[in-house]
Order: sequence, then structure tokens, then C-alpha cells
Amino acid sequence: MEMHKSSVKTEIKFIHNTPKNKLQINSRISILLSSVVVTNYEKCSKLCEIGCKNYNLKYSCPPLSPSFQKISAGFNYIVVNSVIVQMNTLRKQYNSVRIANAVSKSIQKKVFDNLRDNSSNKEEIKILANGSCRLCKTCNLKKDVGCKYPNKMSPSLEATGVDVNSLMRTAFGLELQWYSKRLFPNYQCVVGGVLTNDPNKIQTELYNYYSLFYIS
Repeated sequence: MEMHKSSVKTEIKFIHNTPKNKLQINSRISILLSSVVVTNYEKCSKLCEIGCKNYNLKYSCPPLSPSFQKISAGFNYIVVNSVIVQMNTLRKQYNSVRIANAVSKSIQKKVFDNLRDNSSNKEEIKILANGSCRLCKTCNLKKDVGCKYPNKMSPSLEATGVDVNSLMRTAFGLELQWYSKRLFPNYQCVVGGVLTNDPNKIQTELYNYYSLFYIS
């Protein structure tokens, strides 16, 4: 199978203004074969159980979320998108990381929502977003009934067992960075992906949306 090469237009840099900060952001887009994605569902599920309040409370979260192998069946490629906030202009405190995280999640959600809403064939893509699915204010799992939007539900990469740090290295040559009292990150990022069999089309659509709405 021929590997689709990423186009030249794989990085978009822009400034995002908040009431108190000007955030330097770049969005990177890369095309990978879905078969090269490193996964460990059992390990990721255990980490979610230990550290996430949504564990076993949403259909999009472990232990009910589908494995990457299951959700990617029929899709040869994943278009990986990372929204990276440079932290050098922000105060070195945890709240700054939280602000950067909230902004990057919001930006990527809008981009992915636009991609889903404007897809001519809803079956031609599957979105793996950042964080837990937010289609419903309260997941139907809490009501002990089936998922309201099973075809639109967007589990996160890690919820399907993807090693996101490995994915970042493969797609962009970058490592995830974390806040600690002794080490302030150089950047904060969120990572999502779009499963597809037409990766060049998806990459172009993502790039065009970022260019239209975020580059002045």
C-alpha cells in the first residue's frame, strides 16, 4: 500500500488572544498509517481508572470505550493533529498550564466539530478527540441506557489504548511535557486524530479551517 505523504502545509502558527494573554500557538498535522500506531489498551485503561473521574461513567471512556484496533478497522490512515501552546510568555504556574490546556482543547474541538458537521459521508471518518466525549451533558451510561449518538461518539486517543507520547514522537518528533513544581513545560499540547481512507483530503480540510479562522 502506498503511503500518503504529508503535504508541505502541515504547520499553522497563529496568536490566540485571551483577556489577559496572547498565546503563541501552532497546529501540526501529520498523516500516518493506522497500522503503525502503538497501543496498549490494558495499560491505558488502568491509568484512566487510577487518574480519571470519568472512568466507567461514559461510553467513550474505559473500560467501555472501543480499542484502537476495533475503532480503526476499515481505516488505513490516521491524520494526527496537535494544537501546541508555547508557554514562554506565560507565568510559570499551574494555572497557566490549565489556561493553555483549556484553550487548545477548545480550538481543536471547533476544528473537529466542523470536520464532522461538514462531512458529506458520515461514515468516511472517525474522530478520536482529546478528553472524554462531550456530545451529551450527561452520558446515557449514568441513566443505564444506550449511547444516544453511537456513530458520533468521539473517544480520546488514550481511551482506545493509543500510546499518545509514542504517537507524538512518530507524527511530529516531539515529546509530551508535564507541569511540575520543579519543571515548567516549554509547551502544552492536545492531540487528536481522524481515521480515514482519504488522508490528503482530511489534512487539507483541517489546514483550511485553521487558516480561515485563526490566521489574520
